[in-house]
Amino acid sequence: MVAKTIQLELQSEEIDRLRQLAKARGQTEQEAARAMILKSLDEASDGDAATREDSDQGSEAGQGSILDRLKALGVVGCVDDDTLPTDLSSNPKHMEGFGE
Repeated sequence: MVAKTIQLELQSEEIDRLRQLAKARGQTEQEAARAMILKSLDEASDGDAATREDSDQGSEAGQGSILDRLKALGVVGCVDDDTLPTDLSSNPKHMEGFGE
């Protein structure tokens, strides 16, 4: 397969987000962008098949959960830091001052 080059115009905020994501994943900006494009294309293909199946069954197609959407954006699992607390949802001390 012959590789071809494409060009994208991105806003400065989008470039910053791409750089942050690439750094967090230990990738170059090109590798991160390619991975996101390929993942999006795969999900779109899977979504097209799911949409056809869902429409046959009469359910709402392509909605997915918020978790699915965040995973697709690469947000879930993007932090790899041993210094962060692992008990945010179960330790009451993390809730001190919340809602005040």
